[in-house]
Amino acid sequence: MRTQTAGQITFLADYRRGYAREGEIIAKITDLNNFEIEAEIPVTYLGYIEAAKSISGRGLDGSQLEMQIRVSLPVQNLRSATRTMRFSVNGGIPSILQADNAVVVMQVPTTSPTPLLVVPKDAVLPLAVGHMVYLADGDRARRQIIQIGAAVDDGFIVKKGLTAGQKVIVRGNEQLSDGKEIQIGGGKKAGGEAGSGQKSNGASKPAELKGSN
Repeated sequence: MRTQTAGQITFLADYRRGYAREGEIIAKITDLNNFEIEAEIPVTYLGYIEAAKSISGRGLDGSQLEMQIRVSLPVQNLRSATRTMRFSVNGGIPSILQADNAVVVMQVPTTSPTPLLVVPKDAVLPLAVGHMVYLADGDRARRQIIQIGAAVDDGFIVKKGLTAGQKVIVRGNEQLSDGKEIQIGGGKKAGGEAGSGQKSNGASKPAELKGSN
């Protein structure tokens, strides 16, 4: 007998004699490269999951994975007020999760996405009582105290002190002081001396708004 699916045999019927009836299961084969995640999701969260680009999850050993919704079954559990949703896994699935009934802890969004202001990590300088950045205000550096939150990608969430689109200096900011003349892109002021009238050879990036659940 041949199967159309390559994989590992996880069940084989014990037919020592006799015949199998038509339609009976004689073997089960698991495709180790085609796992998906199934979860019972409360109906109040369905819209948030459908609006999300991806869902994060982890195995019991801490291994990470990203998922996307594949299908939501139109059957509701009356007792738990949940529906079954199935998720495809982006990229390869960790080997420890390549088993039926493996446990995946999912981070399910429970609210609508909220815009977050994010500033590049290289722009943030520590202070004794918080953090600060230097803003590119024309040809001058302007000191700005900020309050930051969690780290995301290559930046920090800004809770207070910045607005979207403000340009922050990300290179050469350690040598700056409030009001010091700057030139984005490089070069020195004509006739300038080191430490006296020298322009900062820096680069700037705007603070960005990003969505978050």
